[in-house]
Amino acid sequence: MGWGLILARDAVGTGFYFSAYETLKYLLSGTGVPGPITYAISGAFCGVVAWCLVFPIDTARVRILLLIILFQISISQNPLPFEFSAFFQSTWF
Repeated sequence: MGWGLILARDAVGTGFYFSAYETLKYLLSGTGVPGPITYAISGAFCGVVAWCLVFPIDTARVRILLLIILFQISISQNPLPFEFSAFFQSTWF
């Protein structure tokens, strides 16, 4: 379960990363900006864009894996006092 979620996050993130990088590199190459500066600006921009778009996916991945771990703990011999309904009432999911 965990590897599939990580693979989905990385596939989406890599797609956004390289498409933003190549697009901005192409747009800046015609402006006369020197090569290394073009690469630096493109790399910084694509990193920000990729993580802004992938962060919600990564948050959902962590929450799903946390639910799985907490469920496994709750059915073990020494369950933790945990109420699943309170988990879903949080405002950040």
